[in-house]
Amino acid sequence: MSLAREVNRFILRKLEPAEVLIDSKLNAIQFLGNTEPFIQHAPDKASLNLLNITRDPLRLELRTMIQRVKKQQSVGKKEYLYLDGDREACLTLEVSPLTYEDNLYLLIQFSPTSGYGKLTSRTDTMRCCVRKTCD
Repeated sequence: MSLAREVNRFILRKLEPAEVLIDSKLNAIQFLGNTEPFIQHAPDKASLNLLNITRDPLRLELRTMIQRVKKQQSVGKKEYLYLDGDREACLTLEVSPLTYEDNLYLLIQFSPTSGYGKLTSRTDTMRCCVRKTCD
């Protein structure tokens, strides 16, 4: 593998948004990017159900978006303002329906919005999630 190709792979990994591919029963099939700020595996019994592993501030909003996307079969997208410690961060949450071999899958994308700082650290200090249009 060439150095240029390795550098490109490294850059793409850093720039890609956090994503989770789930099946119609909401079980995670694949994690892409750094999902740690949004997904937390409990120390209890292992689960891949997205609603069981999504951090509290997003769980209810994500469930509502998933239900709407499954019903309407169209992309759902919202922005949220987070208080992460002592700073504000804006997050765009997007849910996209995908059909493969007659099965429905959903791609969940967590994208920090520019202008508010990236959510890069662990979000144990994440205190709330507020629906808001972010500048």
